[in-house]
Amino acid sequence: MIDPIALLNLTARDSSVRARLTSLYGLTRFWICRTFRTNLPPMFWKALAFSFVFAVSALAQNAKHPFTFEDMMKLKRVDEPVPSPDGKWVVFSTTDVDLEANTKISHLWIVPANGGESKRLSETPNHEERPRFSPDGKRLIWTSKATDPTQIWMCDFNSDSGALAGKPHQVTDISTGADGGIWSPDGKNLVFVSAVYPDCKDDTCNKQRDEELKKSKVKAKIFTRLFYRHWNAFTEFKRSHLFVVSADAKREFGE
Repeated sequence: MIDPIALLNLTARDSSVRARLTSLYGLTRFWICRTFRTNLPPMFWKALAFSFVFAVSALAQNAKHPFTFEDMMKLKRVDEPVPSPDGKWVVFSTTDVDLEANTKISHLWIVPANGGESKRLSETPNHEERPRFSPDGKRLIWTSKATDPTQIWMCDFNSDSGALAGKPHQVTDISTGADGGIWSPDGKNLVFVSAVYPDCKDDTCNKQRDEELKKSKVKAKIFTRLFYRHWNAFTEFKRSHLFVVSADAKREFGE
């Protein structure tokens, strides 16, 4: 017959969990023998040991361990909380990290301003961040990587249900990407930032310059000024400029 203690030792790999189970099993067996003053059959003790084995997983899950880098990466990073104009809701972004893929992705969430359960605002798999409500609270914009490069997207917002109403649509369509969108006070226009070549007068010029750089067989770079690299990407001699687009635009770019 399998020894109950051996069974516990084989099942509980964590030493602290194994010690607690073995001690608890011994106390329980002593109490049963003393109370009933009889020698119970071996199968009884085997069944009792199995009942303690079922507790291993629960104890293992609650076992304390040092807070590791992997634990930290599993935490959702909450950022950019934006209250709705009527004060009923707060939209924010959360970032999830995938260590194996060495990537991170951000999604939009919403929560009642007076407290309650938070929920995903959009179930798309795209990277979404920087939400901004329109002045009247009826529309919401954000930057999305549904396209490459990042563009500004928009959707109607239902404040009664705290959910998007209708289908989101792309507002900007600029080859150098759009970021940091904000509303004009009257809600008619959006202002955003894009990194462009200072000597280019339109988006066609910027697009052509990027394509030439991408196709060039010469990969060496010469820099004569600072801030030529942002994190893991070169700036390619671009400058951040402000642009304006109509809030009613759909895949139309305006400067």
